[in-house]
Amino acid sequence: MMADRRMTSRCKSMHDYIDLHKDDMIRTLEQLVTMESGTKDKEDVDAVGSYLEKLFTDEGFECQLVDVGSGGKTLVGILGKERQGKPIIFTGHMDTVFNKGTIKEYPFRIKEGKAYGPGVLDMKSGIVISYYVIKALNEVGFNDKPIKILFSGNEECIHENSSGMEIMYEEGKEGLCAFNMETGLIGREICIGRKGATTFKLNIRGKAAHSGAAFKDGINAVIEGSHKIIKLSEITNLEEGYTVSPDVVHGGTRPNVIAEECFIECDCRVKTLDQLEKIKLRIDEIAKNKVVEGTSCEVSVLSEMYPFEINSKTNDLYEFVAEISENIGQGRLGSMYVGGASDASNIQRAGTPVICSMGAIGEHNHTFSEYAIVDSLFERAKLLAATVDRINEFKVKGE
Repeated sequence: MMADRRMTSRCKSMHDYIDLHKDDMIRTLEQLVTMESGTKDKEDVDAVGSYLEKLFTDEGFECQLVDVGSGGKTLVGILGKERQGKPIIFTGHMDTVFNKGTIKEYPFRIKEGKAYGPGVLDMKSGIVISYYVIKALNEVGFNDKPIKILFSGNEECIHENSSGMEIMYEEGKEGLCAFNMETGLIGREICIGRKGATTFKLNIRGKAAHSGAAFKDGINAVIEGSHKIIKLSEITNLEEGYTVSPDVVHGGTRPNVIAEECFIECDCRVKTLDQLEKIKLRIDEIAKNKVVEGTSCEVSVLSEMYPFEINSKTNDLYEFVAEISENIGQGRLGSMYVGGASDASNIQRAGTPVICSMGAIGEHNHTFSEYAIVDSLFERAKLLAATVDRINEFKVKGE
């Protein structure tokens, strides 16, 4: 229980600052949304990273853009590293799912209190909130703890073919707490858990032959693949909360050539790491066992995001923030478990208490109907400012 339920004068000053800079927040959001950063367009993502690097450097951060390989760079920054204690971390991602050129047909706009545009909700508004919370903290001379930012450039592709996930993990270590600024939930809940997402690829090989003149010489990889697809789908257990969905299949070259290869890509969603390990064993078993003699199968992981599991550290941080929300007149926020994956899992793996979906509230992620409720930018900025203002009162039970 916190010692004082009243808003501190420092917190009130930060809230006043946010109220005075609402138009600036919207202008910054428009600038960020207009700068396209589709997850496949590395140059565009890196340009957004450079833009944000300058913004945060101007606020006193020591920043670096970390190369992760094929995807956009990760922006890492620290403010007040000389301050005592562990850092408070704001985290999220800079990339979006939208193709280059989308902004021309789907420009930033505000209509009936909602902001629209590619990535406006997922999750450029979350970055803007982080930035203005930090500006408000600087305005009142906050120096209680270091503050760290950690924004990925290739989250939307689940860090495929990059070291992005490990960078988030390594940089997420030794934090006091972390706020993942992902899409705020429409019911205003705080996200305290998410499923993990892994994409597996099975490469099945047979032997090509003429379907008519040399039928017996062929070994059909597509037929073997069809058996494996059924076996893969049978792994799903909705009661236990995990799914395996074979969603992409390629095989063969022509109707009169027995298929030499078949490729299957599977989406896997799990609640726990234990579930993931069991599923990996099942998939390896399916790959090893064959119905069509002479075929072979190799399994690879294309991308992986570990589950964000509900634990005591997460619950302690949730309770702290939920009570502050009530104290400042925003009402007590509920909690929710969400199916989609996020980098909150990597911060949690690093040992830092983290909660997710702390960004602007809205709906319809990844579609042309995606929107963020404008007032929620200011509401969430005030909540996070109030939380950081009293962060010295945050304790993880048992530590």
